[in-house]
Amino acid sequence: MLIGHLIGFIDRHANTPAFSEGTRRAFGGICALILLFVCGGIFVCGGIDLAIEWGLAMVSVGPFVLAVLASVLLAQNSLVRHVAAVARDLNRDGKPFR
Repeated sequence: MLIGHLIGFIDRHANTPAFSEGTRRAFGGICALILLFVCGGIFVCGGIDLAIEWGLAMVSVGPFVLAVLASVLLAQNSLVRHVAAVARDLNRDGKPFR
């Protein structure tokens, strides 16, 4: 999802008829490099996540700490989705809810 939004943003701002063909090709190359760096960063973060998980597994209370962290993150994700759905329904008529 993040990468799709990034591609859409760059496409809207860099792929316009105001730029020449060569400029748009250069922007395309830059976009590809940005996406490689973003994907590389996600890969590195995944490696950090595995290191944290492995480190917690070595501690006697590690699995408990990992379970608490995972449940908090899942609850946060659920809360964000539900609040967004309520806000969308309350704002259905175009007027902000007060």
